[in-house]
Amino acid sequence: MTDGGVTDGTNEGAAAADGGRPDAEATDGGTVDADAGADDSRAPASYSALRRALGQSRRESASHVLRSYVWVSALVGLLLVLTVVLALPVWIAETVGHTALNKIARGVLPVIVLALLVPLFAPVAYVARNHRRETATRRSDAALGLAGYLYVFSLYLALVVSAPAEFRSEPTGVLAPAIEAAYALPALYSLAVPVLGALTIVVVQRIVR
Repeated sequence: MTDGGVTDGTNEGAAAADGGRPDAEATDGGTVDADAGADDSRAPASYSALRRALGQSRRESASHVLRSYVWVSALVGLLLVLTVVLALPVWIAETVGHTALNKIARGVLPVIVLALLVPLFAPVAYVARNHRRETATRRSDAALGLAGYLYVFSLYLALVVSAPAEFRSEPTGVLAPAIEAAYALPALYSLAVPVLGALTIVVVQRIVR
């Protein structure tokens, strides 16, 4: 009787173990489904890092200066890209040829615009990173927004400095003294002005981080 009880208990335990296997399989299946769901949730993450930074900065920043700069930087960036798209055919036509200098000249314009776009969106990227690290404040966001506006103004001054004499008009208004001073600068200074604006953004980020 003891043997039978042991045998029956063993069989029942085995049967219970066998019966428990589908649950284990169901658990595995649930794990697979969860992994599949995680993969599906990662699928919409096809947005660029820049677009995520723009959205995060606009949503999470309490600074109106920075939030307005998000829209301004996006608009100025779009204008720069459109300028390249429209100017590239003319640029290629003016550099027709197979010499090394012409080939280099064709690639100069996109590189220059890319070099201008990086500092343009740097304040937005810095703010998004500061918020992810939970080190951002309203004052730091405002400082980076002001640095961004200063960079946009430096781009305008660079255009003024590099403008040919036939396209220059008589300056009027509050900015007249600054424009006249920009007209007096050599054209080579048009490269230095945006560089100073970009360095200002880096310095501000180091101070507020």
